[in-house]
Amino acid sequence: MTYSSLATRFVAAPDNWPRNGAPIRGIFIHHAEGGGTVSWLTRNDGNSSHYVVEYDGDIVAMVHEERAAGSMNPKLTRTSDDAPYTYLGSTCRYGRTALNRVMGAFATNPNAAAIAIEVEGFAAVGPNARQRASLARLVLDIRKRHGPLACLGHRDQQSYKACPGHHIPWVDYGGHGVRSEAVTIGGMEDKGVAVKGSKVPEVPTQVTLRTDPKDASKSRFLYVYSDHRADPGNTQLKPNRPLLLTRFIDADTYAVAYEPAAGDTNSTSIEMFVHSEDVKATAPVAPVVDQTKVDALTAELADARAQASNCATKAAAAVEEAKTAEHALVDFIAKFGG
Repeated sequence: MTYSSLATRFVAAPDNWPRNGAPIRGIFIHHAEGGGTVSWLTRNDGNSSHYVVEYDGDIVAMVHEERAAGSMNPKLTRTSDDAPYTYLGSTCRYGRTALNRVMGAFATNPNAAAIAIEVEGFAAVGPNARQRASLARLVLDIRKRHGPLACLGHRDQQSYKACPGHHIPWVDYGGHGVRSEAVTIGGMEDKGVAVKGSKVPEVPTQVTLRTDPKDASKSRFLYVYSDHRADPGNTQLKPNRPLLLTRFIDADTYAVAYEPAAGDTNSTSIEMFVHSEDVKATAPVAPVVDQTKVDALTAELADARAQASNCATKAAAAVEEAKTAEHALVDFIAKFGG
């Protein structure tokens, strides 16, 4: 069984099938729309991929190349083409025309003749610099073993979502839907891995940083409270579950996982990634001190204390007057009472 030597590890995806003699015709690139992709693809729900390119650039192999992965639904094969767009000098037109040109008779069931690559992150953002470099090396490595395969996107096969989006550097692979031996990595600007918006379950709505209460020098906790709905079939996806900082991807990016709960042994298997700018943007803001109000309250407190002091003085004087009257009464009774 074969997979790229560039992979840092192999994590078996349970959903894979024989190719039944089908030749490998193309490489399909997908965007995962989130993090924790490796764990997500071990759920045995029909979805799988040959490779995952993680946020930190690590390549994880999940299905041997001799076997087919379940990265596309053949029942949703599109019949139309998108309008063309240009990114980094390379023009792409997703759709059935490119799918037919590359996959030929296997356009109706591309899984049988494709090598699938999932890229962690979001189609609206695209791969970061580390992912872009790893993705280019992986494509070149696959082509060394299988010939000048063309690269396509998931959207060439379906039209119901943006995957993989308009930020895929097709120029790195010789172009979209083009057979090529060479891979040229240009640009390499880092688009970042910021998680923003509210359309995906993992998006944070409130973030607070604090030190580990057991050892302040050892680690930090990043608590993220999600606004997503609970998934009754998945114990990891519970609303308002605090997340534990698991690792730093780079100076600006944190990886977090659901903090374990009693009886929830899989809670750390799903990771999400947040950018430091988003932490700053979503962290609770310290209240602004209204000095005018503080001064007014201070003056009121001083006045109240003065009044209390004056009342105390009057009360002391009244006590003395009462004592004097009491002594006078005692003297009068002693003199005339008996």
